[in-house]
Amino acid sequence: NVAPYVEMEWGAKANAIMWKVKRLFDPQSILNPGVIMNEDPDVHRKALKPSPLANEIVDACIECGFCESNCPSRDATLTPRQRITVWREINRLSRELKLPKSEMGPMARDDVKRRLDEL
Repeated sequence: NVAPYVEMEWGAKANAIMWKVKRLFDPQSILNPGVIMNEDPDVHRKALKPSPLANEIVDACIECGFCESNCPSRDATLTPRQRITVWREINRLSRELKLPKSEMGPMARDDVKRRLDEL
C-alpha cells in the first residue's frame, strides 16, 4: 500500500485537496477504502501482498509507480510495473509448475529480461 507516500509524491497542497474531494464524494469511505487515501501512517506494513523473488532488480521494486513518470521505457508495450509483474509471474509459475524458465515461452522470457536490462 502506497497511501503513506501519496503526500510525498503529490505534495501537501494536492494531498489536502484530494482528502477534501474524497470526504465530499465518499464521506463513509466506502469506495476503495484506505487504498490510496489512508490516514494510517503504518498501513504500508500491514496486509502485505506476496512478492515472489524473481530478479535482483525486480525484487527491489515495491510497485508504487513513483518512478513510472520518469521511466524512459514507460511508453513501451508494458509499463514498468506491468513488466515487473509479468517477470514475477513467470518466475512464480516456473517454480510452481517445476518447469525451467526456458519452457515458459522463450520469446516472452527474453523480451521481459531484455526490457528489465534496459532499466
